[in-house]
Amino acid sequence: MHTEDTKDKTLYVEKSKSVRQMIRAAKRNYENKLAMNIKSNPKSFWKYVNYNRASKPRVGPLTKEDATIVSDTQSMAEILNDKFFEAFNRESLMNIPIVSIKTDTRLSSVVINEAVVYDVLTHLKQDSAAGLDGIRPKILANSATYLAKPLSLYQ
Repeated sequence: MHTEDTKDKTLYVEKSKSVRQMIRAAKRNYENKLAMNIKSNPKSFWKYVNYNRASKPRVGPLTKEDATIVSDTQSMAEILNDKFFEAFNRESLMNIPIVSIKTDTRLSSVVINEAVVYDVLTHLKQDSAAGLDGIRPKILANSATYLAKPLSLYQ
């Protein structure tokens, strides 16, 4: 009887492994199909991505200061609002530290040359968002040869 249990377990392990491989293959095929059809059907792709996110944002239930548990959205929002208000409004203007100068050396001049400006422009993260001026880093990087000289003159 012991040998039958071993055979059954071995058969179970083999079948389990086979089913896991089939599930992985089916999932891989489905994901490939979604990726191939992303241009024609982006909604299904993003639905799949959002459904399979690692974290599903959720808040609550929360505990009030009197130890009662609150789960309705309005009360939870009020509790969170109160906590944020406490955390960010405690600083008193009377306790601002006095900053002393810790060195006698002063920055007397800054030399900006064309090579430094060119290097900085070409090493910008091109996929970053535009700055306050509205100019995208990719445009600055691609225009580095033309912008380096005029920007190095601006001192």
